[in-house]
Amino acid sequence: MTTFDTTLATMPDAPLASAEIDPSTPPDSRIDLRLTRAVWHRNRDVFVRLWKWLLFPNVVDTCLSMLALGFGLGASVSGFGGDGYAAWIAPGLVVCSALFSAGFECSYGTYYRMDKQRTFDAMIATPVQLDDVVLGELFYGAFRGAVSASVIAAIFGAFGLFDSWWALLLPAVCFVSAFMMSTLAVTAASISPMLETLGYWVSFGIFPMYWLSGTFYRPGDFGEPLDTLQLLSPAYHGVALARDAAGTEGATLDGSSLAHLAVLVGIAIVGTWSSITMMRRRLVR
Repeated sequence: MTTFDTTLATMPDAPLASAEIDPSTPPDSRIDLRLTRAVWHRNRDVFVRLWKWLLFPNVVDTCLSMLALGFGLGASVSGFGGDGYAAWIAPGLVVCSALFSAGFECSYGTYYRMDKQRTFDAMIATPVQLDDVVLGELFYGAFRGAVSASVIAAIFGAFGLFDSWWALLLPAVCFVSAFMMSTLAVTAASISPMLETLGYWVSFGIFPMYWLSGTFYRPGDFGEPLDTLQLLSPAYHGVALARDAAGTEGATLDGSSLAHLAVLVGIAIVGTWSSITMMRRRLVR
């Protein structure tokens, strides 16, 4: 018996979720954390069985980016003190690996489970509510991102690319950042009319956030317009927080770090409401 089945077996009988959800009900009033955990466990169990295939591509891609840009191009880049350009981009690559993992898993993966596999239909035919399914998806996306990023952070740490023991907090930073990205990705999946149109989410969502994250450059070096535009990229706040934790060029965790964390949490809260609300509008009849 799976973890999902075991949890459901301990729950009292309830009407079918799809028959009793009222779209006008505030989303958080429908959430049962025990059932949310069961949904997360169901996805996690799939990940545990397939982890080699799911984890390997993201880790290899990020390490190749470090090899080509950090150590390759970085040999010709000046103006970055300490360990040079590789150490500058290391925290950003770690966070962005979590964002990519969560952004793709909770868009394409969520859409596939919702529309193709009909996994959502199977789960809400039990005492599990749709809100629990969505929240379980969000936590799973954050889990996937944090696991992937933690492996990459360990590899980069072995090469001495972090200058502070606070870099041990990078998995936590990646979890928060990946949860934030998961809320945006699930929202995109909930409004996408077909699987193919999620390409718009990738082209106009994930990649702009990535290139405007400040991973590969100092925003202040390009003047005020780009520095201001930078603030609109959710990924930027995750990268900035990671650099503070990693001690990049003497950076430390301070008040600005709390501001970046507050932005990530704020987006995550709004995104959670949005993902649940939009998924209700799509699936509730």
